[in-house]
Amino acid sequence: NLEAGDVYINDIILEKLRKEGEVSYRDVRAKVGLELIHYTRIENSKGTLVGFIEEIIRVDSTFLKNLKKRLNLEITIFDNEKKPIVSTDEDFLLYPKSFFAEQYSKKEDPFFEATNKGTPFGVLLTNLKKGDSNLFVGLSASKKDVKNAMAGITQALYSVVGVIML
Repeated sequence: NLEAGDVYINDIILEKLRKEGEVSYRDVRAKVGLELIHYTRIENSKGTLVGFIEEIIRVDSTFLKNLKKRLNLEITIFDNEKKPIVSTDEDFLLYPKSFFAEQYSKKEDPFFEATNKGTPFGVLLTNLKKGDSNLFVGLSASKKDVKNAMAGITQALYSVVGVIML
């Protein structure tokens, strides 16, 4: 909000903007979620720099819950250490901190099982790597609805990848 005063851009981001014209990055914040941030350099018709535009997409619990309504899947965003930071179901945040990392490291099968409120869930935990940055997304479906969810998981993965790759 420019009305609140001056806005400053980090020197590293500013240098990339000068070279490339635009820069994107992800900011993972515990208990808040994920912010997808994109800066674009704005020039006038003579090529003179006149400013920058910052766009932010917040992938928080509200965003994920709206996505869940469309896909009928539980969605969890994890940090680099595979600890859940935001989820459509708060119970997935209550698992021991090492649970998802241990399941991911087994990797015999990309799916594993987790029980939530007495219901077994099939979980797919995948790494959406961009440059040096890792972002892990978990998609979960009740095993009662697995057949219907397989199509939803594929669609969700493409949707989340599409949003993150903006």
